[in-house]
Amino acid sequence: MSEKHLFMFGGGAPFNESLGEKFATMSSKGSSKVVILFIEQDGWQEYMSKYTDLLGRHGVDHFVYFVLDASPS
Repeated sequence: MSEKHLFMFGGGAPFNESLGEKFATMSSKGSSKVVILFIEQDGWQEYMSKYTDLLGRHGVDHFVYFVLDASPS
């Protein structure tokens, strides 16, 4: 069985340089998908760069976005 990791961030800046590098290393530097779950709000596309730019500098370039409902039933 392969190792899997779940990183959960919220409520502020996603991660600093050190955590971004660790995340990128553990995600196999692009051979795995990075899934970003978020609640859709105006400007979300511009905010995603706070996550993706840092990871991109460490070799991660495949992102999948899942929008979560702000009021789940």
